[in-house]
Amino acid sequence: MNLMEYLTTANSVGVFVLILLGAVGLDYLTGLAKAWHEGSLRSRIAKDGLIRKMTLFAVVGACGLIDLVLPVETGYGVCKLSAISFIISEVLSILENAAAVGVPIPESITRRLAQLSEPNGKEGSHANCD
Repeated sequence: MNLMEYLTTANSVGVFVLILLGAVGLDYLTGLAKAWHEGSLRSRIAKDGLIRKMTLFAVVGACGLIDLVLPVETGYGVCKLSAISFIISEVLSILENAAAVGVPIPESITRRLAQLSEPNGKEGSHANCD
């Protein structure tokens, strides 16, 4: 099996990392669009955001190392779970950025997002979502 086959095999860690890569890219682009729209686009802030995005992948990689040392029989090790968690966070941020530039987000989605973004289903703002 070559690398591309492994990365795209259903339920492999690679699939989640590729989805996360796409979500991170879209979040960065929508964050830039939001900053431009609000007139607050600054290279320092954009650079700091990019550094956070790169570090996010370091965390997922470190979780992958944990999975190598302490394998989990269920198939959902620490690496997959961390990637899924970051994907959810990135998607929330993408939708928040889109709403900030005027893209209408259906109420049914905003209700579900409010449930996901706050512990115990309490509505409020999503923390650390850039």
